[in-house]
Amino acid sequence: MKKIFYFLILNILLLIPFNVYATSCIKGNYIANISLEKENIYVGDNIHFKINSNVFFKTTYTSANEIIKIEDDYIKALEKGEGLIDITIDFLVNNEIKDSCTTTIPITVKEPIVSLKELTLKEYDLKDIFKSDIYNYEITLPYQNESINILATPLSENSQVTGDGEKTLNVGLNEFKIIVEEGSETLTYTLSIFREEGSKDATLKSLIVEGYLLNPKFKENSYNYQLEVGKDINDIYIKATPNDSKAEVKGTGRFDLTTGQNNFSIIVVAEDGTTKTYHLNVNKNKGSSSLNSLTIEGYNLDTPFQSDKYTYFLEVASNITEVKINAKANEEDQVEILNNDTLNYGKNNILIRVTSPDKTTTTYKLVITRLNANSQKIIITNVLFYLFLALIVIVIILISIFIKRNLKNKNVKKISKRK
Repeated sequence: MKKIFYFLILNILLLIPFNVYATSCIKGNYIANISLEKENIYVGDNIHFKINSNVFFKTTYTSANEIIKIEDDYIKALEKGEGLIDITIDFLVNNEIKDSCTTTIPITVKEPIVSLKELTLKEYDLKDIFKSDIYNYEITLPYQNESINILATPLSENSQVTGDGEKTLNVGLNEFKIIVEEGSETLTYTLSIFREEGSKDATLKSLIVEGYLLNPKFKENSYNYQLEVGKDINDIYIKATPNDSKAEVKGTGRFDLTTGQNNFSIIVVAEDGTTKTYHLNVNKNKGSSSLNSLTIEGYNLDTPFQSDKYTYFLEVASNITEVKINAKANEEDQVEILNNDTLNYGKNNILIRVTSPDKTTTTYKLVITRLNANSQKIIITNVLFYLFLALIVIVIILISIFIKRNLKNKNVKKISKRK
């Protein structure tokens, strides 16, 4: 008796409709209650069927109406109108179909009473993808976008909009609901905005002190460097390039030096705020090391050598790939010539470092410019041009002198005839 009682109670409950749009499908002892999850269906909606049964079942949906499209157990409302959906339910026992039941549910698709006429973001162009009957949007924005400004315009002037305005973006997924209300009707648009993670790369691609070699040689994952400069050097110029173009570098430029230790910090700030610091210690010597003479075999420097002048310039032809440098200091001093390899086209910075027994150093710089073929042609052309101009000027002067002499002779002859 109890089993029969429970069975009757279950069947009664299954017969109670979920809402006015529910229907029941009964075949013998098998019962299924079918309803839609939403009372009002608007164009663009995806509606799901709810089905309860006292046994296992499978369903088949068919419809000849063009206003809707059926995908699995969902209805996609395509356009305004009325239609019918046939639902066939196969009742299963031990995975075998024991009976079937077919029922028809009427569908009415409405134009939304409330909707948006426009939905825009200042940081993203929605014009080509926004439609008033599409309610979900997925957007990806770069890390630099810390906030967005949602502008929503309702179709009806009497509608109220909430959820728009200025919004802060967290890294990752951000979901915003824009709700349109008028009377008892509401419609929700959802913006799913993914803010990308910022780059964590706070390393340098290069670190250069103009005219000098770092010790040790630069590596992006090494953060401490030393540099020795002579007493003659009053400032240095630091250059640094980050590996990530979105990173910011601080601590570069031209800096004055004082005698002794000079410490510099080159700070790299990654896009996401990660920081790394490269340390540069520059020791300006106060010793007395210096060169006694500096010559380039076969060439003259731009100015005569002086032990207290530390930079010299020289130009060589395009076919010159190396020069012989003679640098002499006191016997107890050590002389090193750095970067004196094959000359490249353009400027080549060669350093002559003098180190005294007390380990103080003085550095001289020789800037050798190797001309390329085009540069030489231009120089030769310019020389010939100026020689040609000079020749023309000389000819003009000679002609002028000749004309003046002829005129003078003619005047003398006229005076003689009158007498």
